[in-house]
Amino acid sequence: MTDEIITDLAQLAGPKVISRTSAMQYKGTRKTIPEIARELHVGAVLEGSVECSGGRMRVRVQLINATTDQHLWAEAYDRQLSDVLHLEGELSRDIARQIQVRLTPNQQDLSHSHSLNPQAFEDYLQGRHYWALRTSQSLTTAIDYFNRAIQEDPTDARGFAGLAQCYIVLPMVTKASQAEAYQKARDAAGKALALDDSLAEAHLSIAEVRLYQDWDFAGAEKEFRKTLALNPNYSTGHQWYGEFLSLMARHQEAIRELQTALALDPLSAVVHLQFGNTLQQARQYDRALDQYHEALRIDPKFSPAFHCIYLIYRRQGKFAESIPPLRLAYQLRVAKGDWTPLLDQLAMAYSTGGRTAYLRQCVKIRKRVDRPWYYLALDYADLGDRKAALAELNKAYENRQLEVLSLLVDPELDPLRSDPRFQELIEKIGFPQTSSGETPPISTP
Repeated sequence: MTDEIITDLAQLAGPKVISRTSAMQYKGTRKTIPEIARELHVGAVLEGSVECSGGRMRVRVQLINATTDQHLWAEAYDRQLSDVLHLEGELSRDIARQIQVRLTPNQQDLSHSHSLNPQAFEDYLQGRHYWALRTSQSLTTAIDYFNRAIQEDPTDARGFAGLAQCYIVLPMVTKASQAEAYQKARDAAGKALALDDSLAEAHLSIAEVRLYQDWDFAGAEKEFRKTLALNPNYSTGHQWYGEFLSLMARHQEAIRELQTALALDPLSAVVHLQFGNTLQQARQYDRALDQYHEALRIDPKFSPAFHCIYLIYRRQGKFAESIPPLRLAYQLRVAKGDWTPLLDQLAMAYSTGGRTAYLRQCVKIRKRVDRPWYYLALDYADLGDRKAALAELNKAYENRQLEVLSLLVDPELDPLRSDPRFQELIEKIGFPQTSSGETPPISTP
């Protein structure tokens, strides 16, 4: 819980401040604060501790100049544990004054008239921690914590907002039904907004439901913009809005949003991954690889980064180099089944039959995965089998598969773009059109 409180305060302070407690990759390091700051591109480090005993807490906070390692300001606060929300507002204003950051009106109103249930707040913070890990097991744990927070205090909107965000990412990480998960997300976000319409996290969940489940692109963008108007320093808000812009082929806008998300949360493997995906969809492969490797530097077992590296090597025609990261992605993410023989056969297929044999073996691997339609379409498109690729894309469309919204930007689908059947599918999905009546163009570096 200590890490979550101090990290929240650092985020409120601004993008050039980072909490030392959030910089877990430097735990035990001999590097000085100026060295760490140069690597993270920050100007100040917020260091703090929270001690709780008998219903009271003591918070110690100090702000350190990251260039000179000098202490700029330090303070200790003794409060009742039930006053933590009031303290959070007081602390954020004090820190902002010290670093001369001007808070928005929404950020200034942090005192919260709602009295805090300490146990509900602790469960909420635990839920946020496990949600950020983005694994099947961690999401289950996060859902449990958010439900506990709601049971402890059903009048606190944040528990419902956290639960909604769990259900948003659940189908992306597990085999959970997308329709069921997104309905639960919609319901939880609606309850959060009924309690507090100014909660950015709840508006962000509504934006994601409108994007991925409703395919209401205008409605989604409206909620993304409202999210960031409520909290301009919300890293996940910038990240998810950037992902939306990327899917709409608005690449330069998308890249700017992901850069902002990264400035706000430079130690998030997820943000680095999604920045890499945004660059990849803009055909900036070398820059994308840098982001995937940075994600792995933060979390060496982050399987999605290995899968994305595999895709880039494949798109660059580096088929032999693509196999080791694919092998690691399956080893780290797939809980059941022995994939070793299929992956060994992939290496053998390429060595004996070249590109075509490699892609045919990819098809065999994909068919072993749940909901393979979209990814099979990529393989068939690379093989030049338009009929099979379009058939799989239509299955993805009929099942409202999340990935089908990548139609405008996925490099593997370039061979299909001139086909009228492909254009018809784009029209059925209802992507926004430019003033000329065409879907947004694909940008190239």
